[in-house]
Amino acid sequence: QIIGEIRQRITATRDRALPPVRASLILDIVPSLGDATEMLFHDPDTHEARRIMARAMDRVAGFLDVPVIQLALEVERYRREQKPSRNKGPVNAVANSTADSSNSDATPTPTQVPETDTVKTP
Repeated sequence: QIIGEIRQRITATRDRALPPVRASLILDIVPSLGDATEMLFHDPDTHEARRIMARAMDRVAGFLDVPVIQLALEVERYRREQKPSRNKGPVNAVANSTADSSNSDATPTPTQVPETDTVKTP
């Protein structure tokens, strides 16, 4: 049903073949796909939920004539902006562990600040 509504929105849009119009459509449709993912699945990060949403995004990307990875990237970006606690992926885990283990005081260590010899000219 959601895919049907999105398809109607796309087909009813004038000049939808023009890149700026398609970009606007993507930005309008992404919240619908992101919210649908959260509403339809108890755990949207399961294999089954991801597979179903991948098929839906593939169809929508076909309607828009854009690469599916571009649409998927925008949906994932939207979902992360809506739920900051979701940002616990491998990249963020590494960033958080380095931030936690960093030196809390602002004093640089000798390896951080290279010694320079200044030459004063007369």
